[in-house]
Amino acid sequence: MLSLVLMLMVAVDAPRSVVRRRRQRQRADLEQALNEVGRGEPTLDWMRFKDVPKQELVDMAGKRGWHYLDQEVRGNSWMLRFTKDPAYRSNVSSDPRQRLRRELGAARTGIDGTYRLDATQYAEVPRPEILRLAQESGWKEVRTVPDGVLLRPASADAVETPESFLRGPSLEELRNNPQVAHRASVLESRLGFDPLSHATANHARGRHNHYIRLIRRNALLGVLYATIALLGLITTFGALEPGDGTNWYVSLGVTLIMIVLFVVSMLKVRVFSPQRNREIGDFVEAHQQLKQVHEGTLPTSSTNGIGSG
Repeated sequence: MLSLVLMLMVAVDAPRSVVRRRRQRQRADLEQALNEVGRGEPTLDWMRFKDVPKQELVDMAGKRGWHYLDQEVRGNSWMLRFTKDPAYRSNVSSDPRQRLRRELGAARTGIDGTYRLDATQYAEVPRPEILRLAQESGWKEVRTVPDGVLLRPASADAVETPESFLRGPSLEELRNNPQVAHRASVLESRLGFDPLSHATANHARGRHNHYIRLIRRNALLGVLYATIALLGLITTFGALEPGDGTNWYVSLGVTLIMIVLFVVSMLKVRVFSPQRNREIGDFVEAHQQLKQVHEGTLPTSSTNGIGSG
């Protein structure tokens, strides 16, 4: 039973652990890149470190005396330029609470009626204070999400928000952003599909839901099989010898079958996740890139202390 719990925990937490490890690796690469920059105005491609929040990248550069200057999105690159000119220091707000208030004041809900606040941008602010500032700005917590909190307008009716593999602004809002539209055309020529198409998004969502149902169903079946197998083992081997003749062998056979079914269910759980990633991984990655481009060109970027370029 302990092995069952551990396998389920690994299956559920695997995507998050992969992102955490990738982010740690990119932070180390970023540290090295910052140590190797020369004089003048260094330029970094954020797409090399896209799992590191932009504000964190800017803060890391700031500790070395580099001040954010501007940005340029071109092709598959998102170039950030820095300078050591102290005149730019005054243009950057270092108070995370001020940045948080400005973000909350300018925030807009996404396609699901919620706003995902990235708490990693405000690591110095305790979570209760983040929620208090959100409430003061007219937001209410929906639930905690990895690296942040999901908010909805306090005036909106409470609704159950389903989990989704897509978060962020609507496709219409993304399409109306010229830089997002340009990046989408680049991705379409490379991937062979339009990442801003409703048909593509609906297909990806359908495949995601399909695999999630399969994973959850087999995980629940695995729990059932493991429970029956455990009870069978206790009953079967309660005595040193088969004292009940045929019934003992039947109990043993059922127990072995449950163990095999449990193993098969867990193998399916481990197989379905990479299958899902192979089918919709390109779309999810493209959507994340487009969302990053959109967020980087919003006016809130400058109020977050990183400029809109």
